[in-house]
Amino acid sequence: MLHNFDLVALAVTLPEHDLVPGALGTVVEVYTDPKEAYHVEFGASDGGVTPLVRLGPDEVHKLGR
Repeated sequence: MLHNFDLVALAVTLPEHDLVPGALGTVVEVYTDPKEAYHVEFGASDGGVTPLVRLGPDEVHKLGR
């Protein structure tokens, strides 16, 4: 399970957000009910950030420890 502020890499393509696998993001909210999910904020190529994206555990991979 991921935790708030974990650094993650996207495992899927999200064309509606212009995100591709490998995009780096930070978990900003963790949900366990009714099922495990995460709100992740990704960095944008222009230096900004994308809207929060709600993802399942199979859609992101934790980086580091």
